Amino acid sequence: LYDIRAQRRPVVNAVVTETSEQIRLMDGTRLTKISICEEKPDWCVVGDAMGGVRKVDLRTGNVFGKFKHIGGSVRGCCLHRTQPFMAAASLDRYVRVYDCRSMGVVSSVYMKQRLTSLL
Repeated sequence: LYDIRAQRRPVVNAVVTETSEQIRLMDGTRLTKISICEEKPDWCVVGDAMGGVRKVDLRTGNVFGKFKHIGGSVRGCCLHRTQPFMAAASLDRYVRVYDCRSMGVVSSVYMKQRLTSLL
């Protein structure tokens, strides 16, 4: 993660492994998407190339939980501004809406096109 206000080099080198409960350095999969919560800017949702989406505390690096049922690389993830919901799109062409408290799927919709991002 880069903070251009602080320096031009990375501030945090974050990699999530498949079985980790904490973000580790130097081993794991490639992170593809990150979405920071506006109400609580100390945690975010991180998507990786292996189809994992995790809720992560940015201060400590601890993983709160993993959102399941995602197939393929995560192409987009977006947190709702006021409600505890998160939407994620992946290569399997489904957009899934999750409840951030229970980490369960609320809804899933099949899209005809391959998605590249969510707004």
